[in-house]
Amino acid sequence: MRNTETYDVWRKPHGPSGNAPASQVDEETWMLFKGSANPELAKEFLAFFYKDENYVEYIKSVPIHFFPITKSLRNSPAYRDIPMVKRWASWLQVQQEDLDKDQARPTLIIDWEDLTNKPYLLQILGSGVLRDMVLDVAVEGKPAAEAAKRGQQRAEQIVRQAGAAKW
Repeated sequence: MRNTETYDVWRKPHGPSGNAPASQVDEETWMLFKGSANPELAKEFLAFFYKDENYVEYIKSVPIHFFPITKSLRNSPAYRDIPMVKRWASWLQVQQEDLDKDQARPTLIIDWEDLTNKPYLLQILGSGVLRDMVLDVAVEGKPAAEAAKRGQQRAEQIVRQAGAAKW
């Protein structure tokens, strides 16, 4: 059953408040903090990492879930010739179309302004709140409402700590 005849991608519908869907994507969020001990070394590492010949090795580890963030790799034979990429090309095409239409957003980001106006959203994403809610239900067997309540409390705490609470 592991084939595109059984499992294929579909275009997301959109609600009454919009005219196009937004697609949440897993992003490769690398950050270089002010005051870092070795900022030049970090920049050198990222330049090395994102060279197509190096980056493709990382992408090959999970080729459908790790959609390359660089156009050069996405368009390269080294990427396109990966057997899983060939097999699941329709999934990757939808991701590319979402990028081309500016419909792809980092997880929890709806409007690009959210990155500036709501930076705590990325703190929530990085905190593990969402992951823990899923694990509480799927692995620990907790009721979904209980997991959601705990997650909501943790998210609200992050928003308060960021000084962004308006309630």
